[in-house]
Amino acid sequence: MTPQFEISEVSANKKDNIAVTGRALNTIRQGDVLYADPEGKEQVVVTEIRFRDQAIDQVEAPHACTLFIAANKSALHKYLFV
Repeated sequence: MTPQFEISEVSANKKDNIAVTGRALNTIRQGDVLYADPEGKEQVVVTEIRFRDQAIDQVEAPHACTLFIAANKSALHKYLFV
């Protein structure tokens, strides 16, 4: 099942990653791909999960957390706005 995340806020970069705050709609693990284009060239990848200011390996629905994601601009735009 594709990891799903309901975004409530997008924050500034941390180590070249974007922070998105919201809640998990299913299980999300560090390293999961939240978005990939059909060719698999552009991806949005979870690099870190923070729950109550502590790093964790995975989050279960319906917990709120912050995900740090790595993505190029095109993939990020498609993930956030399409």
